[in-house]
Amino acid sequence: MRTFIKAVSVLSVGLFVAAAACNGDNTQTDAGPDTGIVKKDSGTKDVSTVDVPVVCTAASSYSTVTNETATFTPTPTDGGTADASAADGSADASADADDGSADATADDGSAEASTDASADAGFGGGAQDSYVYNGDLNANPDVLSLELYTGFGIFTNGIKTGTFNLTGQELNYATCGLCVLVYVNASSSAPDPYMATGGTVTITSLQPTLTGTLSNVTFTHVTIDQNSFQSTPVGDGCSSSIASISISAPVTVK
Repeated sequence: MRTFIKAVSVLSVGLFVAAAACNGDNTQTDAGPDTGIVKKDSGTKDVSTVDVPVVCTAASSYSTVTNETATFTPTPTDGGTADASAADGSADASADADDGSADATADDGSAEASTDASADAGFGGGAQDSYVYNGDLNANPDVLSLELYTGFGIFTNGIKTGTFNLTGQELNYATCGLCVLVYVNASSSAPDPYMATGGTVTITSLQPTLTGTLSNVTFTHVTIDQNSFQSTPVGDGCSSSIASISISAPVTVK
């Protein structure tokens, strides 16, 4: 099960505060008047709405990423890296609840049949495994976040390497297996999320270093419900993009 981790994980990447507009400066004009904000016109009794400029919090585009970090959270029952030495193979036969001769070769005893067999092959296969990558896009910092979740979207059958198009389920935080976001003003108590609306992600390795590339990824300003994880476009016209960025970060096991 995924948890809404960004409020805490992004904050560890950097602590600088600044903002740039999505159109390259600090304001973007609305297409029409905003509701709920009124004033009296000078010299008249008429009341009219005020067109308030939208302040976009993401840069119009990003081209570099630094200070990368990555974490791997294993399925609790298989123990991730510990699985290879403590819950699997010969050690498993003598020390685990599902011991027996078959377990030593196939690791398919009653206690671990559903979770351990896939995790024994290495990182990326457990029922609830996840990776989270964070990298600073600028000094604000705005942060690029890749979150990989087993059991969701394109990783329904397990996290794996390959080239993936960001379409369909990958465009909503509640359903994505490969979730690509930009969090701006990451040092604040509530980083502002921008969710991918398209593009391509290539994952070339998962262990011991998470590496890959992002190509032609576009983003839009969203809100994310902390209970349902649904991401909803704000509709303020604020957007961003990454033409091409390479990522690389050593993986720390949680």
